[in-house]
Amino acid sequence: MTAPVVKKIYYRQQYLNYHTNKKAQIHPHKLLLYSILFGAGAYTVFNVGMNNQIFPSITAAEEVSESESDSDSEIETRKKRFKKEKIGFRDRKIIEYENRMRSYSTPDKIFRYFATVRLTYGENTEVYMTPDDFLRAITPGMKQPDGLGLDQYRRYDPKTISQRLNLDLDEDSIFYKLGSSGLITFSDYIFLLTVLSSKLFTL
Repeated sequence: MTAPVVKKIYYRQQYLNYHTNKKAQIHPHKLLLYSILFGAGAYTVFNVGMNNQIFPSITAAEEVSESESDSDSEIETRKKRFKKEKIGFRDRKIIEYENRMRSYSTPDKIFRYFATVRLTYGENTEVYMTPDDFLRAITPGMKQPDGLGLDQYRRYDPKTISQRLNLDLDEDSIFYKLGSSGLITFSDYIFLLTVLSSKLFTL
């Protein structure tokens, strides 16, 4: 390289270094201005916060007390819900088994598992579902009551069944129209399943 070219490169680098350093430098009066603005903003925020903390308004105190009582009651209800929703290992396994049964078992086995009422007519017995049993049989995640399962029923006398069960159904309920004083036989169960599945297909 020739000497004039090297000189040009050297002067160009010096020029660039000088101007970039000049741009990077902050003048003292700008630094002072920025620090004053930042300090004033911090002081204002701190002062307003301290005034509200030391001298809160009366209406704010009333609102706080009302909101605290509301939040306390909400916390209590959440705790109660959490206690109710907490399901143990055994119950989870039973619910999983019942869900598999609803999906893959025959209607006969599902009816025998979820039905809870057995009426004895002399030597003959007949198994029935209550409307709650029917709801449990078609709804995943609803657990069968403890002590009841496949071929495990509560035994009732047919003469006193309406007083002892207390189904709490309306007089015009479909379950009364099916007969058997609001109880569901196996044939009624198949009929209701057919009606429900045909409604799903038409939708």
